[in-house]
Amino acid sequence: MSKYNTISFDAADTLFYIEKGLGGSYCEVLKNYDVSYTPKDISSAFKKFFVHRKGLHFNDLSGKALYLAEKEWWYGLVRDIFNELGMFDNFDKYFNDLRDKVFYRSWQLIEHESILPINTNVYPFDFIKDYIEEPLILIKDENDEYKCLTNVCTHRANIIVNDRCKVNDLRCMYHGRKFHLDGKFKSMPEFDNAKNFPRECDNLKEFKVRNMGPFLFVGLEPSFDIKSVFKEITERVSFIPLDKLTYRGDLSKDYLVNSHWALYCDNYLEGFHIPFVHNDLNNVLDYGDYDTEIYENYNLQVGYAKDGEETFKIPESHVDFGKNVAAYYYWLFPNIMLNFYPWGLSINVVKPISIQKTKVQFLTYVFDESKLETGAGASLDKVEREDEFVVEGVQKGIRSKFYKSGRFSPTKEKGVHHFHSLLSKSFNS
Repeated sequence: MSKYNTISFDAADTLFYIEKGLGGSYCEVLKNYDVSYTPKDISSAFKKFFVHRKGLHFNDLSGKALYLAEKEWWYGLVRDIFNELGMFDNFDKYFNDLRDKVFYRSWQLIEHESILPINTNVYPFDFIKDYIEEPLILIKDENDEYKCLTNVCTHRANIIVNDRCKVNDLRCMYHGRKFHLDGKFKSMPEFDNAKNFPRECDNLKEFKVRNMGPFLFVGLEPSFDIKSVFKEITERVSFIPLDKLTYRGDLSKDYLVNSHWALYCDNYLEGFHIPFVHNDLNNVLDYGDYDTEIYENYNLQVGYAKDGEETFKIPESHVDFGKNVAAYYYWLFPNIMLNFYPWGLSINVVKPISIQKTKVQFLTYVFDESKLETGAGASLDKVEREDEFVVEGVQKGIRSKFYKSGRFSPTKEKGVHHFHSLLSKSFNS
């Protein structure tokens, strides 16, 4: 035994037995919800899904991360079991409705245009990775104009482009179907005798691409044209050299938040919580002057600095000249945040994973290194962790049977109300 450090044993039904069995224990709880399944029904469902579900292995995790991963694994298992039994038929309904009615009709950030340097002209990506895995291709033509096409071959649905590269045309490796870089069908082996071929549906579908300076966005079936939005934003921040922003991977990070994505947006869309949650940020911003401007498909929060703190150098001709503006916080419906600071731009992309798990991507672009870690744009990681704590608390709280809903402050929660109004409009359109 000297070569072994640890011996582990399974617990339930190995080291000890559950008095009423697994099915019986669940049935005791389910009595409170008017569910009439028998212990045998539940036990059989557990056995079925244990066989087919991927094993619980988290060798690279420890501490809180391990606890959360194990909790998520069990949550998924129980959800599958309850759906199998016909309980909780609407378990994921609204979450899925949001995907179809909101995100499929949204604009999403592709990347900074540097994603396609001189030696490449094709970049494959997913619309929203891990949520809407719609395969797309970004293409830069000889005039440096951008197109976005489906990355699915119109013959047998194979993925056409797997890696960023430089090509003269698009060729499916499965059966050799070719397309021009504009998506038009070019050629196909063994189809000389095919009647009524090629058809319009044999071309690759094209999607809309819009840019805000060097930043590229795509819409599958967008509910609004974002061109006017970008025009208004770039006019407001015209003194910021967007073309000189440099991506900083060392300052960029992905966060996993244990909450619904909309709760994260709720929190972002108001400065009401700043004095109570963000002590350092509150020492920089003037809470009394904090302002929210509402527009049709986006809104803007303007953070004003206290005397002596870092602010923008705003030209005389600008609408905000003479004001101590520390930050412009732009939110684009439903999930994109553009945070302008005197040092540059922080882009936050909120990506749903499940009903109670969200990934938030922080992308950092800098043009003035000397102003990093000053003013409202300092300690962004600390601010994010503080936001996560309260948002995850709300996720727990909304499950209470005694919580119904709260009213919004007419002065401090205009942005949250605007967000909910846009969601309602999307659901009912």
